[in-house]
Amino acid sequence: MLWLTNYEQALAGLRSFEELEKFLHLVKRRGDIIERVDIIKVYNDAGTWTSFKTVREILTYIKNVTCVMLQFSFPPSGRILPTLLVLEHLTTLDVNIPHVTIARFLRRHPQITNLVLGPCNTEEHICPLASCHLPNLWELTCPPACVRDLMIMGSPLTWLQVLHSTVQDANFPLFNFMYIRTLSVLKVLHLDFDHADTRLLQQISAATPALSILKLTERLCSEVLYATQFVT
Repeated sequence: MLWLTNYEQALAGLRSFEELEKFLHLVKRRGDIIERVDIIKVYNDAGTWTSFKTVREILTYIKNVTCVMLQFSFPPSGRILPTLLVLEHLTTLDVNIPHVTIARFLRRHPQITNLVLGPCNTEEHICPLASCHLPNLWELTCPPACVRDLMIMGSPLTWLQVLHSTVQDANFPLFNFMYIRTLSVLKVLHLDFDHADTRLLQQISAATPALSILKLTERLCSEVLYATQFVT
């Protein structure tokens, strides 16, 4: 479904294969639509193996898009994003694509400011994101084992969400990835945590002295939500 706004922008929320096909046909016929599409979201029944080639083709048309969300219901491969695709205006990316694929894409998009990632799906000890330099990244959602590798190159993060999506994530010591200097600018932090870690609050306080909002969500043993507001 396509929504047009009064500001000459458009949101393409594509939830089925039929909507993908219709949208692809539309952008092929209407050059003005291509210029106006600002946000594209592919999810639900649109994120299936059947829609794979259509999604790839759509991405080659929407040159002015600033926000892309791709949520697939199957394990996406490196072929999802066209190899040479460059979206010059892209600032927000929300995907559940393997990190080795995203790393290649991110190297060509250093202007990204908001990044949401799914499971890493790599067998290597170092996440492929370690090779990415994102000098404008200020908001990140990422599995715990990959935060450190993504931050090696340095990013001005102020908002970080660390979520467990696999068993490996649940067993990862949270503050093994915390670089005090890197994360001293954090204002907002959301962590999935284990209540058995009695040192958690002390570690957070030491690693993030500028923190103003902390949200702790226990996923391992219960669905209890802890939220703490700090006044700086």
